[in-house]
This record gives sequence, structure tokens and C-alpha cells, in this order.
Amino acid sequence: MSAGGSPPAPRRRARYGERSSVARKKKRKVTDARAPQRIRYPVAVLVRMFVLGSVAVLAAVWAIWRQYTVPRMPMVVPVAPAPAASEIEIDTAE
Repeated sequence: MSAGGSPPAPRRRARYGERSSVARKKKRKVTDARAPQRIRYPVAVLVRMFVLGSVAVLAAVWAIWRQYTVPRMPMVVPVAPAPAASEIEIDTAE
């Protein structure tokens, strides 16, 4: 009881385990059969996830294909230099 002789507020009573006058939710029994509710996702989120996943799969396939089919430039062995420019003799008929 609070000072002044008035009963405590309903929330305070409930906090200390006393019965309160506040309407409570009915406890659900374990044996109650409830149909599971369907989780709803926004369509834009689903489309974005599908597109992002598809791009990732295609990029992985392309990278594997490129790794095993496209020849790479040699990095350790030096490449032979290009031939030097040769002088062309020009015949001038005078």
C-alpha cells in the first residue's frame, strides 16, 4: 500500500506479483493448435535479392571459365623486344 492508505496503482501491484485489475493476455496452452502464419516479404526486396544472386552466380561462372580458357600473359619471362625500325632507302631520280 502506498502512503495515504490508497491502494497502489495496478501496474505496481502486477510488478510485485499481486493480482492486478489490468486486462492481461490470455496465456496460450501448449496443446492449442495454431496454424503458422505466412511470412510476407516485399516484392521489391525479393526481386533485388534474386537479381543480386543471379549476378553473383554469373560472375563466378565467367571467372572460372576465364581462368581455364583464356591464356594469360607471361609475367616472369621477359618478352622479346620489338624489332628496331629499319631505314628505308629512297631512290630519288633527278
